[in-house]
Amino acid sequence: MLPSEGASHFLYVSAKSGKWLATDHKSDIAANLCCIASKISAHSPAGLPYQTFENGNLCDDPTIIVVAKPVQSIRHDPVMAGLEDDIRKTRVALEAERVGLEAQAEKIRLETESEMARLKVEVVKAHLKTKLNKARVEVEMESLKQDLEKTCLEALREVPCQRRSRESPPRCGR
Repeated sequence: MLPSEGASHFLYVSAKSGKWLATDHKSDIAANLCCIASKISAHSPAGLPYQTFENGNLCDDPTIIVVAKPVQSIRHDPVMAGLEDDIRKTRVALEAERVGLEAQAEKIRLETESEMARLKVEVVKAHLKTKLNKARVEVEMESLKQDLEKTCLEALREVPCQRRSRESPPRCGR
């Protein structure tokens, strides 16, 4: 927004873009996260009293001198360049940590899937073993039953049948 001619307005550096901006409204300064603001009049930019913006209030400081050439972006300031370098290094370190954590999470996921598959195989083996044991028991029971029947039949063949009387049925093996 362009300030009105001859009105009181503020010159400030936007933290978002790093560029100098001018406005008639203090609220624009807060909205653009500024770091330096100066109260000027549109027709006299030579000796600007400036204010810093802290905690939502403009605080008075000594005068700054404005030169005729365009003001450089604060990004070219050595202090800001150092801060930007620190921020970049921090971002790189955080990105590396994020990638490392993602790799670790993927490794844990794969190990978990592998363990789950192994446990499923163990459960199937145990189930099959139980079925096999049950089948063996049934076969063994059937074999014992057949052996018992065979033994009983052989024993009955060896015992002669005797009749007691006409009224009673024959008794074998007793």
